[in-house]
Amino acid sequence: MRTASSTATRVILVILAVAALLPMIRLLGGGLWEPWELHRAEAARQVASGETPAWAVPEIEGEGERPPLATWVTAAGFDMGGEEVGNGKAAVALFLLLCVLIALVALGPLLTPERALAGFAVFFALPVVFLQGASAGGDAVAFGAYAVAFAGLTRLLEAPGWGKSAGAEYRDVAVGLLVAGIGLTLSYFALGAVLGVMVPLGAAAIATAVAGGMRSAGAPDGAALPGSVLLALRWLAAAVAAGLCAWFVVKGLLHQPSDETERFALSIGGAKIMNQLETFEVLLARFGYETFPWCALAPLAVAWMVVPRNGESGAAANGSTGSAAASADTRIGRHAILHVMLGYTLLAYWSWRYYPAPTIIVFPLALVVGDYLLSALRDGRGLRLAGAITVLVTVVVLRDAFGFEQDFLELIGFPKPADVLSGTPTFPMSLAVVSGVFLVVVIFTHLIPAAEERQPVLGWYREQWRQVREGVRGFLRGGRGRWDGAWAPAGWLAGVALVGGVLGTTFVARYTEFSRWTVTHFGFRAVVLLFGVVPLCLLAIPFLWRASRQIIRWMEEHATAGALRGAIALGGGLAVSLVSGMIVAPALDANYSLEPAARAAAAEGNLTGRLYLLQVEPAATRYYPSLAGGKIVQNLDEAVAWLAAATREKPRFLVFPSKNQVLNEVNQKYRDRRNGALLPVISDPNGRYLLAVSDPEPGEANRSPLARVLLLERPTPEYPVLESNFDNKVRYLGYDITSYPDGTVAAFDNVTITHYWECTKAITGDYEVFVHIDGMGDRINGDHEPAEGLYPTRYWRPGDVIIDRQQLRIPFFARPSVRPDAYTMYVGMFRGEARMPLVDGEGNDNRLYGGVIRVR
Repeated sequence: MRTASSTATRVILVILAVAALLPMIRLLGGGLWEPWELHRAEAARQVASGETPAWAVPEIEGEGERPPLATWVTAAGFDMGGEEVGNGKAAVALFLLLCVLIALVALGPLLTPERALAGFAVFFALPVVFLQGASAGGDAVAFGAYAVAFAGLTRLLEAPGWGKSAGAEYRDVAVGLLVAGIGLTLSYFALGAVLGVMVPLGAAAIATAVAGGMRSAGAPDGAALPGSVLLALRWLAAAVAAGLCAWFVVKGLLHQPSDETERFALSIGGAKIMNQLETFEVLLARFGYETFPWCALAPLAVAWMVVPRNGESGAAANGSTGSAAASADTRIGRHAILHVMLGYTLLAYWSWRYYPAPTIIVFPLALVVGDYLLSALRDGRGLRLAGAITVLVTVVVLRDAFGFEQDFLELIGFPKPADVLSGTPTFPMSLAVVSGVFLVVVIFTHLIPAAEERQPVLGWYREQWRQVREGVRGFLRGGRGRWDGAWAPAGWLAGVALVGGVLGTTFVARYTEFSRWTVTHFGFRAVVLLFGVVPLCLLAIPFLWRASRQIIRWMEEHATAGALRGAIALGGGLAVSLVSGMIVAPALDANYSLEPAARAAAAEGNLTGRLYLLQVEPAATRYYPSLAGGKIVQNLDEAVAWLAAATREKPRFLVFPSKNQVLNEVNQKYRDRRNGALLPVISDPNGRYLLAVSDPEPGEANRSPLARVLLLERPTPEYPVLESNFDNKVRYLGYDITSYPDGTVAAFDNVTITHYWECTKAITGDYEVFVHIDGMGDRINGDHEPAEGLYPTRYWRPGDVIIDRQQLRIPFFARPSVRPDAYTMYVGMFRGEARMPLVDGEGNDNRLYGGVIRVR
């Protein structure tokens, strides 16, 4: 049983570890994110081509001078595979993967295969890792270098071969020296001397000195090295740690920049500057974003690691009787924790005095979290309280993690995202759903205890049915206690009658014209949720609780129950990362790169001589073969005139920014030259750049963002307005509305009103649309930008029909009325404090009467 269970656990962990690589693999097929990744790729290309000396500290446009290792690795990818997007990205990803594998192999005597797999999966499931790992010039190079340094130092100082044989002891020392030397060298060129060398040396020295003790050599029996040597090594480790900390204080903290142009120095790791000092809450946000979604488990993992466990005494867990006395997970854990604590403390200082440094702590933190998931869940001590805290922290972190895109991108290593992003995106529904699944998994693995004995999972329902049955029988038998027994079925029957009556009335009113005087006034969804879904969930809780306890009991009967429960928790967190990397991050890729336009251009074949690139950075075209033959122009009139002059037999193509103003200017000038025809776009409408064609293929859909808000012929609205005229420039044709089958809406409903406007004369300036729904002494206000903000009124042309979709929430105070015209809708346009004059049409105060909104 033990072997089978262990094998199953390893198979699950292998699958999860491989799945953790999927987001990075998916992003390797994306483009270069502008401007950050493009500038880093340019620095690497210059090194690969010989334009910049290889050993010079690279200067990244917009970021200044940075440690050279990331540039060297990306340059190696370009040198071996050519100047294409994927080659620079692949070099960084392979370097990171190789470093992590080396680190895990070096830590092999201290890690079981399960713990190594869990740490691997946690590490690659971090968004900061797969985003930087699939980025040309990405900071993942620093993550990998630091991981090798950490592993080598831990292997060297812990020497797990002590007490086994002299050969094993010397082998571990040799392996530790070799891996530590390689790691510290790479880390020096990836981070500089302070973060890349002093931090790992200092953390490793402190861990060994403090845990090993200073008064006794504590040599284990059979050790090849004498106790005096071990004692000397511990004192040397303490001295090195103290010396490094003193050096950093003297050379770093007390140093004042002589001017604002001090050069970058690898001996420090940055150019000395004075940024704004970050507050504690900003530092917490940085930690949460950089370690998402494992940030909620990180405090528990650290606390679990420092508490004595597995039958050890506190002294043994702290290693006071010698390094060999402590268990392997304790020894590697104390090193990982000190690396995390010291590294994060210096990172908080570093971003203030130098430059935003990579998150060097992610690998040791991943090992701690992975070990916690596999081991702490087996022990089960205090997990209910820990799980409750974890759930609360997770909710707070998930609220922010992808809800504030600018903050998230800036903290994970992409400078100044506000220069690219104009606003904050909405929280993706897919990420919200999988985050809820993660919370359920945390509750399942932490809060649910094992059942003391096997019980049928439907026992609670059978007991309720038995009580109801006994109550009915007692009532029918009569006698003194007949009414006492009636209370049991009465409650259930009353609840069923209430829920059934409300739901029945709601569905009847929803799908018929029965009456607007029903509970559906509160909204169909709200009533179904309150009287249908909520009671059903409450009834399902006993079943889920008992079934979960039986599952936990079954798992704890096996030798690797902790590993199985840990694998479940690991899978929940990995699901969040998969959605982040497979859905959210590719959407960001379209917003930041030329890749969607390049992909569409590649589908058209060879475009040499038929492609212009408007306002595209010349450097960007080097990395996209399909765009390499295009001519770069800056003048918008020149580009559009060239595009519009093409013949149908030999169409031309234009790549241009999708920014609202550029899109509308290009569209207007194209229409001027093509008798009002809408500019055809054949690439992803959500991309940072769009690919337009002079003449699309017959039947090919126009993917322009403007195509969904602009018609060139009159529609037939569901609720037409026969007569309207605003300032002899705009007509209101009518509207459609999402409603119940009888045409009514209800309070709490989110409705979509689609307005149709026709332009009859050019408009000067930009107007907004106001919608007033007046009735019952209240007003529902719906001011908004027309055409979803994509097509401002200054671009409207005579003959255009504009589709103006508006999301409107019917407020709680909207009440039904026997009068069908209780709520009337008025529409109009305004700019500032002035409304566009209403020349013809029914209405008042320059408001056009649009129709009646019937509230049920």
